[in-house]
Amino acid sequence: MQTRSRHLATNWAFSQRLLLLAFIVCSALAGAACLWQLPALAGSGPAPAGPPAPGELDLSFGVNGSFTTTVASDNASLAGAFTNGDDTAILVINTERPEGINTSAINIAVTNADMAPITRTQQITMGVSTVARTAAQQTDGKIVIVGELADAQGRYVLISRVNPDGLLDESFGTSGVITSTLLDFGAGIAVQPDGQIIVTGSTVNGGTGEDIAAIRLDDSGQLDTSFGSNGLANITVTNGTDRAHDVAITDQNLIMVVGQSASASGVGDDLAVVSFTESGQPNPNFGAGGFITRTVGFMFTDFSAALDEQQGRIVVAGSSAPDFPPTTAYMHIDSFTLSGQADPTFSDDGVLTVTVGLASLASAIEIDDNSNLLISGASFNGSESPQGGSAAFTMIRLQPNGTLDPTFATNGIQVTDLGPTYDYANAIFRLNGFIYLGGQADQLPGPGPGRLVVAFAR
Repeated sequence: MQTRSRHLATNWAFSQRLLLLAFIVCSALAGAACLWQLPALAGSGPAPAGPPAPGELDLSFGVNGSFTTTVASDNASLAGAFTNGDDTAILVINTERPEGINTSAINIAVTNADMAPITRTQQITMGVSTVARTAAQQTDGKIVIVGELADAQGRYVLISRVNPDGLLDESFGTSGVITSTLLDFGAGIAVQPDGQIIVTGSTVNGGTGEDIAAIRLDDSGQLDTSFGSNGLANITVTNGTDRAHDVAITDQNLIMVVGQSASASGVGDDLAVVSFTESGQPNPNFGAGGFITRTVGFMFTDFSAALDEQQGRIVVAGSSAPDFPPTTAYMHIDSFTLSGQADPTFSDDGVLTVTVGLASLASAIEIDDNSNLLISGASFNGSESPQGGSAAFTMIRLQPNGTLDPTFATNGIQVTDLGPTYDYANAIFRLNGFIYLGGQADQLPGPGPGRLVVAFAR
């Protein structure tokens, strides 16, 4: 079973309890030591009369279903959350370095089902800045991370691997880290059933545009030069800027990349889905020449992908807006067959938009064992807007045909307001029988330069 980060690709049956894990962002990492801890949980709310219904908070957790604690760090963000065994979770968190603006570090932290304590086990600091974009988990529990490294000479794609204990895997690359210039940036990462690692991004196509591209690494981090052309697979969707957002791999080792392309109309963005064969060639059985596009308006967030091989489809979710600057935004979900056709069993034509409140954003997508879709992000009300202000953790559950599930939360929609902050949920993992949702916020009210607050609810 493969687990992913901001858009985890694990299939699981949705349990009777819903957990929310909010990494709310804004402040500066306290201390330069290679280890930090967040304190244990304190206090508990009243126990509910019975077990929570699907989509309800578990009021026996923390105080009325939530708990927060503070870590210092400006410009922090959650890049990954994974399970390891029955009672351990591994978190990938970006934080700003003490040097200040335009510097960052990747932090690996280990915790348990109670989030007590959260202990940083590893920090990756190379060049001027290192940032994690997303991550994936291997079947042996190791986690591979893709991001970027910037130094005085330029910018590189960074790929790292950590062991289940949260420490760098010395058998991967050089002391657990490799860098590459084959891709202009790293956007998605996935692990094949045989353990080889696919990293996606974009590459300059020789003209004025960029192509959606992928590279493959073996288990030790070496480039597989038999993949694509000398190790690089790419497809030109348009003559403009085409970029990857996410990647998923089918049981037959077909590589499915979701991203964006320049709109054929010249206004807004098109959703692009690209398929490579196992050898890194365009998949002749997918769309036209290995790719498909769909007009979505203006993309407001990256799109995430999840495979539902039981239904023979790939489902992608993100955020789009009808105009720019956006006056509103909505969750945008598309479903395609594995041959690249619009899925007629999903919302009649394979496309669905959902608005919660005045505007809503989608980031993570999960598909459970019954082919229900769980999509998380944020929603805005009152004076809030997709450009700023406060927002609440939001998730929806869709039935396989694309209709909101009336048995989940309130008519298929669950909104958890953690306070007057910009709360945005972008990662999901399951641990010890519960489901956790993770994300961040721009800043918190009150004195001080800002804080990274960790909030939990279930």
